Amino acid sequence: APSLFASMRHVSVLARAVARCSARLHAGASARVCSSDAAGEVRTRFAPSPTGEMHLGGLRTALFNYLFARRHGGKFLLRVEDTDRTRFVPGAVENILGALEWAGFSPDEGAGVGGPHAPYYQSERTSTYRHHVEKLLEDGNAYRCFCTPERLQSVREQMLRAGKRVMYDGHCASLTIDEARQLEQAGKPHTIRLRVPHDGVTTVHDMVRGFVHFANEIIDHQVLLKSDGLPTYHLASVVDDHLMRISHVIRGEEWLPSTPKHLLLYSFFGWEAPHFAHLPLLTNPGGSKLSKRQGDISVDFYKAEGYLPEAVVNFVSLLGWTPPQSSAFGGHSDVLFLRELEKVFTIDHVHKASAVVSREKLDSLGSMHIRRMVEERGEELVDQVTELLKGYDDYDKDLVLDRQYTLRVCDTVKERVRTLSELAAFVRPFYARPDLSSADAVALAERVWSPESSAAVEELLGRLEGADAWDSDALAAALRDTAASTSVRFKTLSLSVRLLCTGSSVGASLAHSLAVLGRGETLHRLSAGARELAARRGS
Repeated sequence: APSLFASMRHVSVLARAVARCSARLHAGASARVCSSDAAGEVRTRFAPSPTGEMHLGGLRTALFNYLFARRHGGKFLLRVEDTDRTRFVPGAVENILGALEWAGFSPDEGAGVGGPHAPYYQSERTSTYRHHVEKLLEDGNAYRCFCTPERLQSVREQMLRAGKRVMYDGHCASLTIDEARQLEQAGKPHTIRLRVPHDGVTTVHDMVRGFVHFANEIIDHQVLLKSDGLPTYHLASVVDDHLMRISHVIRGEEWLPSTPKHLLLYSFFGWEAPHFAHLPLLTNPGGSKLSKRQGDISVDFYKAEGYLPEAVVNFVSLLGWTPPQSSAFGGHSDVLFLRELEKVFTIDHVHKASAVVSREKLDSLGSMHIRRMVEERGEELVDQVTELLKGYDDYDKDLVLDRQYTLRVCDTVKERVRTLSELAAFVRPFYARPDLSSADAVALAERVWSPESSAAVEELLGRLEGADAWDSDALAAALRDTAASTSVRFKTLSLSVRLLCTGSSVGASLAHSLAVLGRGETLHRLSAGARELAARRGS
């Protein structure tokens, strides 16, 4: 399909096709255009195949469909396209539903929800597709193809050798009704193909790309019904979109070359086509196409890494879309919660160019969403942190239950973290005293602990015990004054204090951390830690 799309960009091919079209119009097939003024309720759909875990591309398609429906007061539907049983993966539907729920938006109707157009699994709708195929056959808009796999492979190889576009050669299109009936009655396996007019142009009016023209002579005679009686995507999606009253089909760019086939089907059935919008491809930073086989593009991967769902949804929303500049929430025009995206999303801000999936951009959004959560939705974040802390055995249960304390802790570390996993690691020292025998603590002690740093900590203890104020400014001043008076480097003293109070070399601002720990706890950790290190070294 992508090669077909690429070929359509060659102006010379299109120019010749348009010239032939103007010279001899095929009855009604020369310029089929998607209607742009259909009335009625906006209804969008996400129609994944259950072939594995939900990936970023699928989440983006689902999100854009959801946002478009919400922006226009419509409905968002989930349909499972599971007719290809050879690729079906058990548990994939549950994974898709779980990913949508985690992301914060769910379908208004469809699989897992129900609704007036059930069933929403295509494998349960096969009789409907067969009925519609019969109409196409009766009207001469489809035909039975008895070509064997061996013949089709031979034709393919011949076309490749000749440098021609690989497509069906129309061998069975000329069979009469009697000839096809005789072969069918003889038990010959067959498929049913779309009969594509040879002359003319089929035009797609795409909401992202404008008018895209396809010469009918290069549109393949698509298989609609396979030899096992199951439909292909092309037939099933068109029939279901019509019967489920889908008004807008928003999907990936890879489906644009198939759209003229779908428009022909709408025309043959006498149905009004929905609006189409094809989203740009997702690529790696190097420019290669993002692949489902990459483990780090699944939604479960980012969930396991601890990214906030709000950050992942925001990240996905920016893959091929730019928010209007007037949409700034919280001081950042591109840092948006889902409810804010619902208010500002429009298709006309979707790009044509491919979108780069950048981990650095996700990390940046992750950090900014942590900060926004602390500042605007602190209670929700406290709930999540509390659950994370319950996974540890050595936390102070009373402190965990102190929601105001937890909110202060989150506010202290918010500038240093990008994910919930990092947040859990950074807040843990506020709820549990450090283990100075851990590998990290031992390595840090080897670097910074000495008789000189021990003496400096003793002097700092004296300053802190008599301090009038206990806030970050006063604590920072005490650290600076102690380093100056003892000739111990400020960095060495800070790391020594961080070692005794947290057991780690990294963390939030030291002065702010000590302020949150409080006078009593800080003094205890400094004195107890210094005694432990002295005893361990025998000095």
